[in-house]
Amino acid sequence: MKFIRAYLYSELLWRYGDVPLVTHVFALDDDYTTVARDSYDKVVDFIVKELDEAALLLGNSEIKKGRVTPDAALALKSRVLLYAASPLNNPSNDRAKWEKAAQAAQVLLDKKYTLYPDYKNLFLEDNDEIIFARYFTKSLNHNINGVSGTNSLYGGGHNHPTENLVMDYEMVNGEFPYSLDASNNIIVNPASGYDPNNPYLNRDPRFYASILYDGCIFQNHEIETFDGGIDSPLSSVVPWNATMTGYYLYKFINPSKSVNLRTDDLSTNPWIYFRYGEILLNYAEAKFELGDEDAARKYINRIRARAGMPPVDSSGPDLRDKIRHERRIELAFEGHRFFDVRRWKILEEVSIKQILGMQIKKAANGEKSYTVKVVAPVAYYEQHHRLPIPRTEIDKSGGTLIQNSGY
Repeated sequence: MKFIRAYLYSELLWRYGDVPLVTHVFALDDDYTTVARDSYDKVVDFIVKELDEAALLLGNSEIKKGRVTPDAALALKSRVLLYAASPLNNPSNDRAKWEKAAQAAQVLLDKKYTLYPDYKNLFLEDNDEIIFARYFTKSLNHNINGVSGTNSLYGGGHNHPTENLVMDYEMVNGEFPYSLDASNNIIVNPASGYDPNNPYLNRDPRFYASILYDGCIFQNHEIETFDGGIDSPLSSVVPWNATMTGYYLYKFINPSKSVNLRTDDLSTNPWIYFRYGEILLNYAEAKFELGDEDAARKYINRIRARAGMPPVDSSGPDLRDKIRHERRIELAFEGHRFFDVRRWKILEEVSIKQILGMQIKKAANGEKSYTVKVVAPVAYYEQHHRLPIPRTEIDKSGGTLIQNSGY
């Protein structure tokens, strides 16, 4: 119960900021107008206390797959304290908060966990990088293959990675491939070796493990997202499920299982909530903010080495950018980016004013041309660092709950 309560409170905290801390059961006739928002720090202290107690209560009991363990509690504690130390929630940059975040991650660093050598299969099978995950069986399965699969194979095509993300995957030499001018024209980084006529060559190996792109082979089928291709919105096969960006999600998809929504050959790979790779990144970030750049480089370079990427040797603000970039790539689609850009208070800086995709045209001679296209405009405002408190909750409190600023 303590872990679950801490987990649910952390989810509330990350979305809404200050929330009411309720530690007793209300009766139907109780006065709800006394329920006010407690401070972020007070709720963090409560969560940490719950997790410390949960870890002790769980002790050295037999570990069962999918069950909460002491290390699961410690992993959640690491994430909670990292978020609490970040600029959005720590405007005075209290060093003690970063120290707590580093200490919480360090507890898990030297345990039994390792970086699983195969980044793609990390998400498809049980392994020693997983700290806490939800497991599935043939009868109790999930359908992520079908939901995310390509339309030409009768998948749902629900997840369309953006060009905004794809352009952040480095070349194998560690250089960014290109930037965009104000009209979204590609400006090639000459040091990268990027070829605008072969844009998916020699990218970070995690790109190939995470994204299905035009020309790649998936289940003995060449993905065709060029205009008129079988995986494009102009396809003759269920085009309403086709990608709008030119890409499909590959991370989490088991290539040995069907992506047909109607199949019973469904995936049973675990859904990972906490893994060792995240803990290394948590520790690297906290140590950087504490001034220990050597430790920060050491731990992000462990992540990069597993991926087959060259080490970083940056320092100062450039190293901070590298750490944040590494989280974007390593943890892509795992539910972190939404909170990361908010806790760092860089939402306006990195916010995509436009959702971008890649438009690919195929000539009669087979040659292809690539143009970055606008899929949809996006508007971001300062208040988007927090979500609005639901109006129903404010009404229940008789107005005691105060809405987040800007809503």
